[in-house]
Amino acid sequence: MNHVREDLIIKYIQNDLSVEEKMELYDLMLKDGGFRKRLKEELEFSRKLRDTNLTLDRNVKDRIYQEIRLRAVKENLARMDIGNLVTEKILRLFMPKICSPLFKMLKK
Repeated sequence: MNHVREDLIIKYIQNDLSVEEKMELYDLMLKDGGFRKRLKEELEFSRKLRDTNLTLDRNVKDRIYQEIRLRAVKENLARMDIGNLVTEKILRLFMPKICSPLFKMLKK
């Protein structure tokens, strides 16, 4: 599946589609069985992730923020991708909670 279709699915899940993109998404849902199947899988996955209740407490947020600021000072801030750095820190914290539903799905 190409990146444009994957982006449509992600934007649909995030409720961030323009009117034109909604029309394209609904058209693909009607005409492409593979797209429908992929959309269904992604919707199920997003519901399962939402149910895992991934929340950060204030101390953890502050610690992540401080670690990123220190790293940004040590390295060249202009060359760093702050979004990837934040995502990396959060994924390291939540990986066990995120992977648990995935492993259960894979067992089935």
